[in-house]
Amino acid sequence: MPSGYLPLSLDSSDSSTSKVFENGGVLIVHRETGEYTYQFGPSGLKGLLHTKYAVFCSLFASIGGVTFGYDQGVISNILVMRDFMHRFPLSPFQTGLLTAVLELGALFGALEAGIFADKYSRRSSIILASGQLQCIY
Repeated sequence: MPSGYLPLSLDSSDSSTSKVFENGGVLIVHRETGEYTYQFGPSGLKGLLHTKYAVFCSLFASIGGVTFGYDQGVISNILVMRDFMHRFPLSPFQTGLLTAVLELGALFGALEAGIFADKYSRRSSIILASGQLQCIY
């Protein structure tokens, strides 16, 4: 028998078989389609709150969405300020392009930061990012 083989009970009356593991996980194999699912812990909100690690990861990941939305709000408020409109008379196309370029710059910067941190170091990427912010301000 191969080392990764898991014997499942074969009851011909059921359309699926399941096996419960000692870590609490459940493997369900559907006979008709041959598909399987693995569930660890309860589903839904209870599943999210099942472990502190999952709660921390979901909260940390949501920070990106919050800051991206905050950025959109700042850009939209700046574009309607009288002083900005007086100094930079932009057409609707230019306004949309300005917004898109700022958002795409944030997206590509976030994607590139992970690659840079993996290649060099997290410390170097933080120093580079703080140096870029100093050049902007």
